[in-house]
Amino acid sequence: MAHGSRLPFMTRLLLVPSGLTDWHEQHRIAGDTDLPLSAEGARQAAVHGPLLAAFGPTAVYSGPGESAKQAAGVIARALGLRNRPIAGLKEISLGHWQGLTQEEFEERFERVSRAWQNEPLAVSPPEGESLSEAETRLCQALVKIVKRKPDETLVVVLGPLACAALRCRFAPDGYERFWEFVEEPPSHHELDIQVDDLKRPHESAGQSPPSEK
Repeated sequence: MAHGSRLPFMTRLLLVPSGLTDWHEQHRIAGDTDLPLSAEGARQAAVHGPLLAAFGPTAVYSGPGESAKQAAGVIARALGLRNRPIAGLKEISLGHWQGLTQEEFEERFERVSRAWQNEPLAVSPPEGESLSEAETRLCQALVKIVKRKPDETLVVVLGPLACAALRCRFAPDGYERFWEFVEEPPSHHELDIQVDDLKRPHESAGQSPPSEK
């Protein structure tokens, strides 16, 4: 991802997916299950630090889950910073689906699994949270961070679903590429943002989204 100049009077967020866990490698639905990184996930985390150093970040934040904290810790040490876990940045909860393999999920909940793939915004996992609910929670957590760190560059390490949801929140095509974002190889994503961008309704018409590089 190209390294661009931060827009004036905006906070730059460097969004980083936390990396693989054993459940991801087993094709199990992980959601917000508190799992450590797998060996491959730890390797993925180690790659980010040197790449992010070029942006001169001033702080590292993460969700409270073990994999996010572990990945953020690796990145923070490489940058000479410390990680600050934030409860509101936790991975998206998928409730009763968590622990099922993808095959089990599709067999037991055929119609719901198709909807989850084709229209993820329209599905609310039982005892979990919808993408809309998670998006609101994530934005509320980021408002507090951005208010404290205006015009700075911040690393934010999130679970893969949460990271994809935030990217979709500010993408011109909304959630059309949600699964593409979830499944692509781990990389950081630059988002230049102001507090008002996090507060505005997702469906607001006639407003330009903040810049994702």
